[in-house]
Amino acid sequence: MRHGLQVRKCQECGAEEVAIPNIAEAHQSITEILVARKSAFAAVELRFLRQFRGHSSKDFAKTLGVALETLSRWENASRDIPSVVDRVVRLLVVNTPQRTDYSADMSRIFGPRREGTSAWHCAFAGMVGKRTAPPRTQ
Repeated sequence: MRHGLQVRKCQECGAEEVAIPNIAEAHQSITEILVARKSAFAAVELRFLRQFRGHSSKDFAKTLGVALETLSRWENASRDIPSVVDRVVRLLVVNTPQRTDYSADMSRIFGPRREGTSAWHCAFAGMVGKRTAPPRTQ
């Protein structure tokens, strides 16, 4: 354990992996801090809150009554997030259930695990044809 996080060593490539034991609880804590804060959401925070609650961009834009392109501009910081949208998002976040299943995200990002691999980074490295390990810290 380092700083409250589990650090595991991959048996295949020796790379260290950091695991957050209860990612749903960590995300809930981040959400509570963001929603309670008085300052406006940054673009990355808006995207986090949307994804954390399990909304697709399309569905979230529809819920907010805006075009998908508008939501994309807010989430990419191409356009400022209006204060009324900030307030509506806060209400939506506190009144919708928390998402706790992250398996679809892992599959979407890394693809399905390759047969015989024990770690996501090894499965991903195998997909691109080489094994790469993150830099080791002493």
